[in-house]
This record gives sequence, C-alpha cells and structure tokens, in this order.
Amino acid sequence: MSDAPKSSSPGMALVGYARPPVEHRFQKGRSGNPRGRPPRKRKAVPPDDPVLSHHLGDLVMLEAVRPIQVRENDEIIELPLIQAVIRSLGVAVVKGSHRAQMALAGMVKAVQDKTLEDRLALFKAAVEYKDSWEEAFAACDARGEPRPEPVPHPHEIRLNMRTMEVTYNGPETPDDKAKWDKLVARRQEALAEIAEARKLKKRKAWADMQHILDGEIASEQRIADLIEDIIPDEKTRREPDFDLREWRARRKAIRKVKESFRKAEK
Repeated sequence: MSDAPKSSSPGMALVGYARPPVEHRFQKGRSGNPRGRPPRKRKAVPPDDPVLSHHLGDLVMLEAVRPIQVRENDEIIELPLIQAVIRSLGVAVVKGSHRAQMALAGMVKAVQDKTLEDRLALFKAAVEYKDSWEEAFAACDARGEPRPEPVPHPHEIRLNMRTMEVTYNGPETPDDKAKWDKLVARRQEALAEIAEARKLKKRKAWADMQHILDGEIASEQRIADLIEDIIPDEKTRREPDFDLREWRARRKAIRKVKESFRKAEK
C-alpha cells in the first residue's frame, strides 16, 4: 500500500515532499529571482598598493636604478642595477660569449638609433623654427615695423650641418632669459658700485676708508668680470659663426691668466 499523500479533492495536485502547493511553485517563463544575482563583492585594495599608486613603467625604472653592491677588482663598489647588468654582459663579451656579443651589439645599436632619431627630429624642428622667424622678420621689415624678440632668438640658434647638432648661443626659454637678464642687471649694478667707490676714494673725508673701498671695488669687479665671461652681449652672440661654448672656454682661459698675473704682482 502506498504512503504517498492523497489530494483532498479530485483534480487537486498532490502536495508533499518536494511538491509545494501550486500557488508557491515556480511559474513557467518567470524567474524565481526577478532582481537577479546580487553583485559580487570585490576584495578591497589597500591604498598603498604599488600597482595602483605607481605606473608600471615607474616601478621598472625604480628597480633598474636601484643601487646594489658588486665586487670588482677585489673592491666592493655600488652601481645601479641596470649598470651592473650591462657590465656583467660586457664581461661575458670579453670572455668570448657569442650570445652576449649579439645582445650587447643590439643594445648599442638601439641606443645609437634612438639618439640619431632624436637629433634629427630636433634639427628639423630648429630649421623650421629659424625659417618661420626669418619670414616673420622679413614681413616686419617690409612693413617698417620693429622686429620681435622671440625666445630662443633664431639668430642665436647654431646648426651644425655635419653632425646635425643644435646648440644655443642665448637663452632657450623665457625662464632662461629672465636669469640672463638678472645677471646682466647685476653686472650693471656692480659697475655702478665700482664707479661710486672710486669717486669716494677721491674725497678727503674717505681718506681713512681707502682699504675698505679698495676691497669693495675688487669684490664688485670680480662679479662684473665673471658675469661678462659667461654672458656675451646680443650683437656678439648673434654673429653667424659665434659659438657660445668656445667663447666661454676662451674667456675662462684668459681669466685664469689674468689671475695668475695678479698673484705674481702681489
């Protein structure tokens, strides 16, 4: 005899284990969870997580320049990690490792290609910059208007057609120009101080202060000479064949000779 529950009336569905009443059963075509699956909670990431707080490229560079200690010629020296790796690769090259030779040659070529690419891009930009300002100057001359003073000034940009090198005989940016102008103003101030001190030396009231005035004159003269040796005037630095680096080197050599003569006279 079966133990299955019987319906209370004919035609009514059976109710029992795994058979809930009809009104509580899932209806066909209707979801049992109309709101959908609840969102999955993600694990909170700490605010100091290096992946989020730093760009991956920054992390790579930080690790590449991390100083490490290596032994070289029986001495412990400190080098950036990437330099130690390259040096180790160079040692393997000297020992005859073909794989290391190919790797190092590839690295050198990549650096040379990138340097040449950057130099050519800078050279091309400098040529276009100079040409555009020459056209602007010609237009101003034709209209009888004063020429503008761009920074950098096109006549202070020197192009080496053989090496494709771009050098500047004047300030490269407005900030540089502000610094140059400040130094030029300081030199004028030093010259004014020297002139005033020399006037005071001629007065009887300052007869007992001659050594102080001489010290002030010498100090201000050194400042004026130093500034004069690093910043040429506009006419000089805008000459076609002028080179600021060579000019400063000559001025430095001349200053050393003058100082040696002064010491010898004392």
